[in-house]
Amino acid sequence: MLAALNTHLLLQHAAPSLTIEACALLVAAIVWLHVFLKTLGEVAVVSYFNMCVNVSLLVIVIASSLSHPPTTPPHTTFVVTDAMSFGSAFASFGFAFGVHPVLPSIRSSMRRPAQYSSMVLCSFAGTLLFYLPITIVCYAVYGDEVQSPITDTEALEGSAAVKVVTAAITGHLIMSYPLLVLTPETALEETLRVDDRACPLAGRIMVRSLFIGFTTLVTIALRTPARFAPLLDLVSACTSTFTVFILPCVFYLKLRRMISDASLLRREVCWNALIVTLAATGAAFGTVDALNELVRSYAR
Repeated sequence: MLAALNTHLLLQHAAPSLTIEACALLVAAIVWLHVFLKTLGEVAVVSYFNMCVNVSLLVIVIASSLSHPPTTPPHTTFVVTDAMSFGSAFASFGFAFGVHPVLPSIRSSMRRPAQYSSMVLCSFAGTLLFYLPITIVCYAVYGDEVQSPITDTEALEGSAAVKVVTAAITGHLIMSYPLLVLTPETALEETLRVDDRACPLAGRIMVRSLFIGFTTLVTIALRTPARFAPLLDLVSACTSTFTVFILPCVFYLKLRRMISDASLLRREVCWNALIVTLAATGAAFGTVDALNELVRSYAR
């Protein structure tokens, strides 16, 4: 969806008749080419491009923010009392670190699985380093006027640097699609035993085309920038919150009881129960707030 919105933004002056729906179909046609890739290892090279884009995004956004201050002093709300906002923030945080469903596939495709733990630690630390500087600088400069995505902030819109970033992000999003969707696609293919059929490529194309078709239909159904952020929060609250916070804690306690003769320590149970409680609360508030935002966007 964001790739389609960015494509429309970049091409609206060169091709005024180009609609967001057409941009969604264009992006879908490009990402459809991943149907010929079988494993994560085959798309690993994409990660290097994405890393370069993220570093460029970090530098350009911070530099643009500092060079394009607002015309009036910013107002920053330091303590937000709205519980629904807490839910949205929690959902967004979960989405940023929501790589957990892909981790088993990544480990199985690694040449040196022994480096898995260090890879995960470096990846999460790197994600934090990408988010914190942009968050701190942009909120310090623009306060409550910061938008999601950051390039939609009024003072940054239209600048040449932001257009370059938008183009790079669009490429990053298109390149990232196979990394994110390949795991559920291959899982469904294994369930349907696609590789055991007479023409596995045809079965793979059919399964993956269904995934692309679904995401394209969602994009066309929503298709406005105002609905992007609440959609992201809704998806995160309903999925990432569980895969990042709730299910890992539940599975940890279950496995701990299975493989250890010693009984669970009380502090282990309490700590995991606290995480599950906070995550469930954040997911509930995040879902309600995202749905309310989507309803309001249709009412405008």
